[in-house]
Amino acid sequence: MKKLEKTPGVLYIDKTPFMDDVETLMDQRMITPSINSWIFKENSAYKTYHNKIIIPDVNYVLLNEDDWNNIETPKKYKNPGGKVLIFNPINNKRKNEDKALAGNTLTLVRLYKMPSGMKISQKNLTILDVIHKPFKYRASRSVGIKKDGFIIVMDTKTAVKSGLFHGFSDLEIYTKKDISHKDKINLDKQVKLLSATFPGSLVQNISQLIKDDSKIYNYLKVLGNLLFFVSLILTAISVTIMIFSKYQTQKRHWGIYLSLGMSKNNIMQYVFSEIFIYVL
Repeated sequence: MKKLEKTPGVLYIDKTPFMDDVETLMDQRMITPSINSWIFKENSAYKTYHNKIIIPDVNYVLLNEDDWNNIETPKKYKNPGGKVLIFNPINNKRKNEDKALAGNTLTLVRLYKMPSGMKISQKNLTILDVIHKPFKYRASRSVGIKKDGFIIVMDTKTAVKSGLFHGFSDLEIYTKKDISHKDKINLDKQVKLLSATFPGSLVQNISQLIKDDSKIYNYLKVLGNLLFFVSLILTAISVTIMIFSKYQTQKRHWGIYLSLGMSKNNIMQYVFSEIFIYVL
């Protein structure tokens, strides 16, 4: 992973940790109205583990120590080791309700199966702050990453040492705007070598996918315009044939109308009215 991050042309790699088997636990006294609203938004009742409340549907973000400065937060946080930052999208507009959580401890628990039996990894982490906004990370001036939901941000080293984290389920690679063709080929090679070690993995070039979609759109646009003009030509031919056939069948009647005193202008109005109906 470090080799991939240092590959020329790579701006940032957004890593989604595989922590589906990790649960976030809080003491009952730490359940603020906002957190309570999140729990009952996802569940119809409290779920507990060892007398602690399970926070449902939590997403985790792991960051290296240097990356913490790029989180868009009201203030900067130092020494993130053994600490977490909580992003809760629900805000009951009580300014001080979550300040009491700072400095308190939550617990992350992972229960997994080994050949020797079931194992438990558990880690107590200090809460740095609770923020009632979506998680936003600024990779560069032009590239920003946003994640919705209940997010817990923690240090990568802390997650690895605790045994809670054992790999990434998704990697999203952001490249620099001025990346050369040579660096693109090299990056593509590195990604394919990495994915080849994981059976069933999927690699998708989003930028190339967008280009392919635009090509399909342009092709359909040209095809649509072509069909439109062809239909116009066929319509004009059809109307011309109908008018000509109408003329052949009705010219005797028009002659009778003229002999009976109908003016040419009236006959022309009659003809154009028929043409209008045909076109319509």
